[in-house]
Amino acid sequence: LTCRARAKHHTNRGCAKSRLRRRALTTPSATKHVTCRFLDLSSDEDCAMVGALLNEYASDAMGGATPLAPDVVRTVGAKLNEVPGAMSVAAFDENCVPVGLCNSLMGFSTFKALPLCNIHDVYVKPSHRGCGIAPQMLKLIEEEARARGCCKLTLEVLSNNESAKTSYEKYGFQAYELDPDAGQALFWEKALR
Repeated sequence: LTCRARAKHHTNRGCAKSRLRRRALTTPSATKHVTCRFLDLSSDEDCAMVGALLNEYASDAMGGATPLAPDVVRTVGAKLNEVPGAMSVAAFDENCVPVGLCNSLMGFSTFKALPLCNIHDVYVKPSHRGCGIAPQMLKLIEEEARARGCCKLTLEVLSNNESAKTSYEKYGFQAYELDPDAGQALFWEKALR
């Protein structure tokens, strides 16, 4: 099947998330032609793709430079499917090879009393970086977040990842602050496992 035919094949499969999969974006980026589409997390093929791309991301310097455990690679897509509202978008090159992944999770803004959408992972293969692929994946996520009534998109970015920060700023993201005198919000974590 051609890449467009594969996208159509995936969008015509019946499942509860069919509305997500019907939308796909095919546009030439700065130098590469890509197709972006929602992944079907009930599909073994798409779940395997999520695991493989996340493992590449984790192995990258900006992902921590440590591969994921094999069990995580094998199960993460199916486990994402169990998370209410989770969405995954992949970008494919002209040969239908996956070159990017964007995972998002639903959250809730207590200050707005509305849902929000957190962009949890954004990964583009090194060979395709700088070609405008991340914004294409983000566009599909944003459209769905708007359809779900979300008040905002959130994401985390490493402070030294200048190229990603520039891309996100061009897309409209900015550092979060309530009051400039109080400073910008920081993302912290405490590992439980």
